[in-house]
Amino acid sequence: MFAGLRGRLLLSHLLLLLVVLSVISGALLLILSSRPAPPDSTYTELLQFARAINLRELTGGGGGLRNRAAILDGIEAYAAESGVRLLIVTADDRTVVSDTLNEYALGDPITVQLRDANIVGQRLQPLNPEGQPPQLGYALGDFDSPSGEEWLFIGVGLQRENRRGGNNNAVLFAKPRPTTSLISVFSQFGTELAVALLQAGIVGGGTALILAVLISRTVARPLQSLAAAAGAVAEGDYQQRVPESGLREVRDVARAFNRMSEQVELNNQAQRDLLANVSHDLKTPLTSIQGFSQAIMDGAAPNPTHAASIIYEEAGRLTRLVNQLTELARLKAGRLTMRQDRVDLAALVNAMAEKVEVVAQKKQIALHLQVTPVPLVRGDGDRLAQVVTNLLSNAVKYTPIGGEIWAQVGQESAGVRLSIQDNGIGIPQEDISRIFERFYQVDKVRSTATSTRGHGLGLAIVQEIVEAHGGKIQALSDGRGKGSTFSVWLPTAA
Repeated sequence: MFAGLRGRLLLSHLLLLLVVLSVISGALLLILSSRPAPPDSTYTELLQFARAINLRELTGGGGGLRNRAAILDGIEAYAAESGVRLLIVTADDRTVVSDTLNEYALGDPITVQLRDANIVGQRLQPLNPEGQPPQLGYALGDFDSPSGEEWLFIGVGLQRENRRGGNNNAVLFAKPRPTTSLISVFSQFGTELAVALLQAGIVGGGTALILAVLISRTVARPLQSLAAAAGAVAEGDYQQRVPESGLREVRDVARAFNRMSEQVELNNQAQRDLLANVSHDLKTPLTSIQGFSQAIMDGAAPNPTHAASIIYEEAGRLTRLVNQLTELARLKAGRLTMRQDRVDLAALVNAMAEKVEVVAQKKQIALHLQVTPVPLVRGDGDRLAQVVTNLLSNAVKYTPIGGEIWAQVGQESAGVRLSIQDNGIGIPQEDISRIFERFYQVDKVRSTATSTRGHGLGLAIVQEIVEAHGGKIQALSDGRGKGSTFSVWLPTAA
């Protein structure tokens, strides 16, 4: 179920939903557990304690105090039985008369906060309402003990029978303010929280399912189309293309597949052209060798020496072809050793131009050099001489009688650029992108321009040498009969 895109999206969404709900529920429990518990239950419990005690009996009946020792004994006994802290406080100046925990000494001041509130349906009166005579009533509030602990209390006012020089006292029934534990919070809110989480899980699960279906459709359909196109390419249909639509990542994959398919188609076409050209270049000399050899053996050759010379030339042509193929294969595999010398490209072009100029003069071609001092480049001088010679020879070869050739060397950016331009037969626009392929020849143009036919390996070798030096080569032409320009850029030596 979870092997497909839709299942994995659903699983990831459900896991994310589970994590989010777990974090939310944990955070709620921690927040609730860190907050003080509501005081109402404590106040209710203290009120029951206050009502359970017989204050008249404790105070000697009629509201008067029999003696301090008797009331203190009674208060301490009651506190020990009930687990409630009892304090006697003067209602007027808020000083402690007695404290069962002995945190306050006799006469210590105590700061209490009185709260007017309804507890279990009964409004509790303050200890001593302003402008009213002291009354035996209830009041609730809180205070902070010297240890810093917060206590909740129910206060009951006491009135002396002898008012002369006396003051009003209050008995405070106190308990520490309760704290909320995680277990108590869970037991109190667990059911409600579980129901809320279940409802959220159902809604989130349904939403996750819908999102998984929608996203999987958005992603899966282009991928299925891509898979079908890839299968067609594997079966030999190299013209397959897929629409570049959908998400950005899917569009990137489709764009990459289209580029790959186009390159595979080009490579396949180049391979077919390579086989056709190799077979043609091998067939012609082999046919000549076989024919003249048979004529010599049959004694039918009128001039055996001439026939043998033709056989020798064709064998040399085959040897050169094999050597070029071997050299190109080694260049592409990176197994051809390149020296790293400091080479003066300007001097190299001048030297190679002198050798080619002899052939150019025979065709009445003017060779113009525009060479300026340039920084040195790092590379193999012999291989770079091979590049310059090949480009100059091609320019002479494919420039008609009376034409012109311009060779320029100059500094450009962080390198040196060599540009060789001619006004010869030119290159059709559809052939420029393939001019550096192995065995590729613009046959129609070359057959009409010259009777000398090459193997179509020279420019491929030149490109490999230039790129092995970290450079770039480019061919430009405005079309047939409008000449061509070959430009080589090489980085300067560090």
